[in-house]
Amino acid sequence: MKAKASLTNLLIILAGASAVFGQPQPAQLEITVRDQVWYFDGGDVNRYSTSQDMVMVPKFPPFQPCVGIADVISVNGRPVKGALLMHGSQLLPSPNATPGRSISDIQRAALWSVYLEILETDGRQIGTLMASGMHGGAADTLPGGPKASAAAGNWAITGGTGAFLGVSGQIVVSGNVANQTVRFVSMETDPLIRRASGMGPVKYVVQLTRATEPEVARIPTGPAVFHSDFSPVTATSPAAPGEALIVRATGLGPVRGSLESGQPFPADPLAIVNSPVEVHVAGVSAEVDQPSRLEFTNRKE
Repeated sequence: MKAKASLTNLLIILAGASAVFGQPQPAQLEITVRDQVWYFDGGDVNRYSTSQDMVMVPKFPPFQPCVGIADVISVNGRPVKGALLMHGSQLLPSPNATPGRSISDIQRAALWSVYLEILETDGRQIGTLMASGMHGGAADTLPGGPKASAAAGNWAITGGTGAFLGVSGQIVVSGNVANQTVRFVSMETDPLIRRASGMGPVKYVVQLTRATEPEVARIPTGPAVFHSDFSPVTATSPAAPGEALIVRATGLGPVRGSLESGQPFPADPLAIVNSPVEVHVAGVSAEVDQPSRLEFTNRKE
């Protein structure tokens, strides 16, 4: 199936498209969250969510259950909404363990199951990532992982929905965590007050390998880029500076609304791409003319 998009620029290359054969080029997302709080089991379930004050936890020994909650505020600097939800147990493995810590060859903190849901600012869902792994650890980068300052953690992406259907990859935590007071509180703290005294911005760096790559379709004259009259852009008919062009591409992800798998896209109204689309021109981010109007043609390939 093909997509057409009105784009303002001379040459159009879909962000993340890879011309390299073999393993797909991973995409990297910087997801920023805010008001992150860690809740630790205090033992008395009758007191859960009852306190209107942040009840700080003095210590968190191995095997203690814990939950993390934060608000997603941006992806690669673009404002979004959403939630980061984590559930796990504090294990504290260390090769230099002291009494009360777990002896191990690795240096980590808690074992987490992670749920990361991302929404447009109007509340429309973009997609969800699920991951599992260890939090904490040394401030270095995983072999082959995303390059990030003060990186820690070791999470494998186990799957996703929506824009992230079929992805794999890994996540590390980065940013200015070390310069903040981390909120470790008892589960008796009412989670309703989390935004009143949660942490400041914290960055998670996500490296994704997608099941399919976005790519510009090709026609006999080259990339499927057209003038507004649908004549192809060629060496003998080049685009003018500032001209609005049309590109046909595949791999842009799901469309809005309910559409049965394998069915052709409707002709009226045209189906709209659900996920944000970023366009690069010669490595520089380009302006996309009304990305909410990116449309699929009613054709199969």
